[in-house]
Amino acid sequence: MMDLQNIINVNTSNNMSQVARILKAYIFSTITDRWGDIPYSKALKGDKTPSFDKQEDVYRGCVKELTEAENAFNTTSSISGDIIYGGDVAKWKKLANTLRLRLAIQVSKRFPSSTGWAATEFRAALADAAGTITTNADNFVVNYPGGNFRSPWFSLYDGRKDFGESDKMVALVGSLGDARQSAFGSSTIGVPYGRVRGFVDPWCQANPNWARILSDANRPQNGSVVLVSAAETHLLRAEAADRGWTTEDMNTLYQAGIAVSHAQWGIAAPGSSYYTQSGVALASPAGTGANIRNIAIQQYIAAYPDGLRGWNIWRRTGFPVLTPAPDAVNATRQIPRRYTYGTTSYATNTTAVTAAAAAIGGDTQDTKVWWDQ
Repeated sequence: MMDLQNIINVNTSNNMSQVARILKAYIFSTITDRWGDIPYSKALKGDKTPSFDKQEDVYRGCVKELTEAENAFNTTSSISGDIIYGGDVAKWKKLANTLRLRLAIQVSKRFPSSTGWAATEFRAALADAAGTITTNADNFVVNYPGGNFRSPWFSLYDGRKDFGESDKMVALVGSLGDARQSAFGSSTIGVPYGRVRGFVDPWCQANPNWARILSDANRPQNGSVVLVSAAETHLLRAEAADRGWTTEDMNTLYQAGIAVSHAQWGIAAPGSSYYTQSGVALASPAGTGANIRNIAIQQYIAAYPDGLRGWNIWRRTGFPVLTPAPDAVNATRQIPRRYTYGTTSYATNTTAVTAAAAAIGGDTQDTKVWWDQ
C-alpha cells in the first residue's frame, strides 16, 4: 500500500498514479470488508496511531477515488511495469468502473432504493463511456510465472496437504448439475465442512481422493488468480435489474454471466435445461427483487475459489443458505460476520482501536459490519 501511495505522491507518470489509485481503492475495499471501520483518511501518511474511519466513509471514499482515477487518465503518459494489463489504459478504466459496480451492490442493504446512493452510483458507473469488464480477456487477473513466483493455488499443496473443497460447495454445484465442478475440485468427494483436524485427518486417510481446491490442471505453478471477472459484471448487472435499479434485460445478463463464468474455466456453456431448473431459473419479473436468491448463488459459484467474495455475497444476501461449522469454537458458534482487530493494533494504537471497537458495537466476530446491517 505504501508503494502505491509513493507512486501517487511522486507522480512521475499521471497514468501510473491513476493505476495506483485504483489498486489502492481495491485493496482498501477488501480491508474494510473484513474488519468494518478501519484507518482510511489518516492511513499511509506516516501516522503510527491513525484514527479509524466509519465503513460508510471508506466506501464512499473508495467509490470517489475510483471515479476520479478513471476520469483522470490521459493519452500521453506511460504505465511501466504493468503485469496486469500491460499498460492498457482502456482496461484499467474498465476495472475501475467494474469495481464501482461491485461496491455499489455491496451496500445494497443500506441503500436498497432505486433512487438511493448505491443505485445512483451503479448507474453512473454503468453509463460511463469507458465501459466495464464484459469479456474474460479484460478480467483483472494476476498471472504467475512460476519458479520463485508461484501461483498461491499451487502453493497450497506444495508441502501442506490440508486444504480441500468443502462438501457443501461440492453439493451446491452438484445439485445444479454444474460442469464447473470439474475445474473447481480434483474430485467430487468434498471434505467435511467445519470439522476439527482430529475428525478430518482420519476421514481424509479413508478417502484419499478427497477434492483438492481446483483441479490439477487449474493449479499449475504458473497459474492465474482472477480477482475481478466478466462473470461478476454480468451477474451484478442482473441483480441491479432485479432490484429495479436499471431497466436492463435481467435474464440476458444472468445467462451471459453464467456462460462467461464457464468459459473462464474453459468449459462449454450449459444447455437450455440448466437455466430452467428451479435452482437456477429467474421465475419472477425483473424489478421485484424476488430473484436475488438464485442470482446470489450464481455470483457465489462464479466467485469460487475467492473466499472473501463468497463471504461478502453470503453476508449481503443470505444466500446460499449456510449453516455454522459443527466444530465452531467462537462463543456463539455462528458463522463469523467480520474479523476482529489484531493484538498488535491494540498494543500500538490502543486509543483508536478501542474507540473503533466501541463504535461498531463490540470487537467480536458476531458484530456485523456497516453494510451487513
